[in-house]
Amino acid sequence: MMTRDAKRRLATIGVFILPIVLVKVVAAPMWHRGPAAAEASITPTPVVAIQRVAAGPQWSEQQRAAAQHVAYLRTQPFGPTPLYYDPPQPPPDRSGSSDTLGHVAVQMIMSTASGDLALINGKRYRTGDRLGDAGWIVSEINASSGSVTLKHPASDRSVVVSVRGGR
Repeated sequence: MMTRDAKRRLATIGVFILPIVLVKVVAAPMWHRGPAAAEASITPTPVVAIQRVAAGPQWSEQQRAAAQHVAYLRTQPFGPTPLYYDPPQPPPDRSGSSDTLGHVAVQMIMSTASGDLALINGKRYRTGDRLGDAGWIVSEINASSGSVTLKHPASDRSVVVSVRGGR
């Protein structure tokens, strides 16, 4: 039975030394002839006809920017995710009422080891976080039902907002 050291030496010979010996044995017959035995031949250069290509329509600046963006996206390893939906946002409500909630869109709810997380109007929130300037607080995030409960502490008003469906 071979020892570990003998196996290691045999592997070293097989991996490093054997290819060198093989190249020298195969190339040995070519060494004695030298450069005088080299042969050359002349091959005719193919004639290429040059054609004028009609210029296509010129791109506008917006089309050029779109083409550059598409070329950039082709270099990215991942495509856009179908799980994130960002609905268009209406202008903010300026009615003057202190407990007016305005437009709230819950895009996603995730359960994490440190608690549930909600993506509301494109920003991440956890339970207890303050939502916007109107004083609303995220009082509960329910991942199983896909809803977020918002509470206004001054008026003690609560609103439940659910995750929107697909487009």
